Amino acid sequence: MKNPTTNPQHIDSSTILVKKVNVTLGEYSIVNQTLHSLQQIVNEQEDFSHVLLISGQDYPIKSNQYIDDFFKKYKEISFIECLLITENNKYKPYIWRYDRRHYPANRILERKIHTAYKLAYKFITGKEYKIKMIHHLTPYWGSQWWNLSKEVVYYSLKFAKNKKITTFFTTTWCSDEVFFQVLLKN
Repeated sequence: MKNPTTNPQHIDSSTILVKKVNVTLGEYSIVNQTLHSLQQIVNEQEDFSHVLLISGQDYPIKSNQYIDDFFKKYKEISFIECLLITENNKYKPYIWRYDRRHYPANRILERKIHTAYKLAYKFITGKEYKIKMIHHLTPYWGSQWWNLSKEVVYYSLKFAKNKKITTFFTTTWCSDEVFFQVLLKN
């Protein structure tokens, strides 16, 4: 990618500018921004084999040529951490990411109503209120950072058009660490 700072009016064809979405740690806005970025890549880049999502702290330790060769060799393979979450395995602590509603900071009224509902439920039943995974999907968890093949990028965007599923994930905590894992493993 070339540095356009020498002439701000000139944007190199390899530069990608994504739609800005306000992102808050732990909220669905991270998934939303990722989906916008994937859609823009599909719309603007004719030929790509993988999309790599890395953090701002990550730094490739191999050359661009090595990375290109690696993904040419594994053109149809995606690399994403997917760990099954069950009541009986070591990933049980991650269940709370989806089985309790988490309302974003800007949805204060919904958050207060839901909190009151949970307290009433616990008072009446003696049990903690929990939510089941939508459509009885199997829950998975993993890192937000991944490398998805072109085919999986298209599949992810198609899956994200299901409003019932995306609405469910808007109230999960750290949905960026469960959304893609759930959609790919189910």
